[in-house]
Amino acid sequence: MGSKLIVKNIIKVSFIFIFMFSFNISANNNSKYLGCFKDQNSRDLSASFTSSGKMTTKLCVDTCRKKGYKFAGTQYASQCFCGNSYGKSGKANNCNMNCSGNKNQKCGGSWANSVYKVNTSIKLKPPVYTNSIYNKKYLGCFKDQNNRDLKGAFTSSPNMSSNKCVNICRKSGYKFAGTQYASQCFCGNSYGKSGKANNCNMNCSGNKNEKCGGSWANSIYKILNK
Repeated sequence: MGSKLIVKNIIKVSFIFIFMFSFNISANNNSKYLGCFKDQNSRDLSASFTSSGKMTTKLCVDTCRKKGYKFAGTQYASQCFCGNSYGKSGKANNCNMNCSGNKNQKCGGSWANSVYKVNTSIKLKPPVYTNSIYNKKYLGCFKDQNNRDLKGAFTSSPNMSSNKCVNICRKSGYKFAGTQYASQCFCGNSYGKSGKANNCNMNCSGNKNEKCGGSWANSIYKILNK
């Protein structure tokens, strides 16, 4: 009787080990942690930047993978940088800030990136869009300033459009979206504290047939059917 119980326990432990090992393999296949590296004003990972109040390692890695970059770096809890090279300023030792979207993960530190190698062989399924996902109401052109009119989240893309920005802000849970300077997108739950502007005259980087704000000016949209 005792030997049978021991065998059962061994089988149970082996199953748990195999399950955990398989899980770790699948997680590691998505990205490989390379270490903590210094950043500077010219940016170590300079190709793309986004910020989110729900930042995680996976969110950053997936963002950089979608854009075709080899490396992803989380910084200052909520920031994500992408690029094809890293480490020109050497290693850092202060990647000690919890990710804004997962307190059990570290997302870099002050001027320090937690850098990951992106497994670009994994192909993510493209999002399926419906007409309703882009429901929005244009509210007008409004001034921006250094402390930002829409301060909830920020991203920049060479393929920016009003639909893309509204979709980003909707998925992040915000009420308003603002495109600025052709390629920038800001999200927030309030707007207009600096008043109206009249220079939302820049073509969207991803759609030359529409305007995406201007210099320090947001084209503001109310997000409908959240």
